[in-house]
Amino acid sequence: MHLIRLFMMAIDILEKGEIRTHREGDLPTLLAIRRGDYMLPDGTFSPEFYEMLEEYEHRLDEAAAKTELPDGPDMKKVEAFVERINRYAVTGELT
Repeated sequence: MHLIRLFMMAIDILEKGEIRTHREGDLPTLLAIRRGDYMLPDGTFSPEFYEMLEEYEHRLDEAAAKTELPDGPDMKKVEAFVERINRYAVTGELT
């Protein structure tokens, strides 16, 4: 279940630039996986699960190829944030 949820979240990040942890629309699928609906009697996963996994892998690859997100973080902004947090930790003042 968590593997598929992480694929869903990664696709959202790449396509929409947002982190959506509450997966209300995806809940039936995720709960079906958790319940074991995609498991065989021997404890392995069904072909349907692997088909779903392959589809999410494909969607993630497509989203990664088309994303408008930058390849890396804006390091100046990261450094400014870290400096602000460190200053707050030392002085107790936000700037």
